[in-house]
Amino acid sequence: MNFLPHTNIGLLTFEQLKSLKEYNASMGLMLESTCKNLFKRGGVHENSPGKIPENRIEHIENAGKLKIPFTTGLLLGIGESFEDRIKDLFLIKEINLQYGHIQEVIIQNFIEKKGIRYNPRTPITIEDTLKTAGIAKLIFENEIAIQVPPNLIHNYEKEAIEMGIDDFGGISPFTLDYINPEHPWPKIDYLKKICDQDGYNLKERLPIYKKFINKIGFCSENIKKNIDNINLNASDI
Repeated sequence: MNFLPHTNIGLLTFEQLKSLKEYNASMGLMLESTCKNLFKRGGVHENSPGKIPENRIEHIENAGKLKIPFTTGLLLGIGESFEDRIKDLFLIKEINLQYGHIQEVIIQNFIEKKGIRYNPRTPITIEDTLKTAGIAKLIFENEIAIQVPPNLIHNYEKEAIEMGIDDFGGISPFTLDYINPEHPWPKIDYLKKICDQDGYNLKERLPIYKKFINKIGFCSENIKKNIDNINLNASDI
């Protein structure tokens, strides 16, 4: 159907990742945080075995062993410290230096939600979120793209670009952000105008970054065929 799926459904085994690679342009799993304090009584990850850092790291590393173009990231403002964030950014860098498969890192600020018991004592500010994104840019240099969800930093998009982000993620004019439905996506024309003002060109991208398409072992023949069809169709418009 000429789809280029990006699967992000939580922890998977090595074999599950291997089987899905043939039909996915890319895959993902947020690291979120390796801070152990989050698992203590009252912590955001209490009774959440799927959040155990070692299991998430193994998943990300298995994706690297299988040469799957991958998205990961940090969730900020859930009880971690500034030092925890820096440590996790360097951890992601080390994994990527070993496998070379991480195409983007999401720096996402936690937003309080009705019906969820966890409420941070001190909510993360947008300024601290963008500060972390800027540090991530310095750590990763130009090897990994930095993404900040624009609907969670409304009115700070220009500052985000100045801090070094180069990706606004999956903005949809048709669907909600199902994780944060109370925060609507910005209009594409609105983001384009902001990018234009700073001399940048906002454009649509594939879920697999260009550098991985022809990188040996990173793009299955199924996906390459779909990419060729999409490019052909685009050239006909």
